[in-house]
Amino acid sequence: MWKAIKYLFYKSYKFYKYEMGDKTPQFTSVTVVFGLTGFLLISILNFTDFIDWIAYFETEVLFIFVLLFFAFWEYVFYRKGKWKEIIKEFENESEKARKRGRILCVLAVLFTMLFFLSSLVVVYIRAQNP
Repeated sequence: MWKAIKYLFYKSYKFYKYEMGDKTPQFTSVTVVFGLTGFLLISILNFTDFIDWIAYFETEVLFIFVLLFFAFWEYVFYRKGKWKEIIKEFENESEKARKRGRILCVLAVLFTMLFFLSSLVVVYIRAQNP
């Protein structure tokens, strides 16, 4: 799982640096990883009844939780220049591996979004039938 997250970070970094001309692609890439893992976490919570329990928290508490979750990913990628090591790890991949990786990253994003949307359907159905 960690290798997949690192590769997603790498592909996101390359996209934002070279395709979008981003000045801080490492920060944007951490945000992408944060967003996708956040959507997966919310989806899992939606499929369980745990999401109903979260509704009892104040908005400020949930906001602090989100900030801590983001800070966790910032720490993981920025501690001791970890993001630079990840870039070097995948930098010399072959053209075949690069194409395969691009397809896998797109599929991961699509799966995450479909998983999230299906979890919202489950929440909606559950709300209609208390």
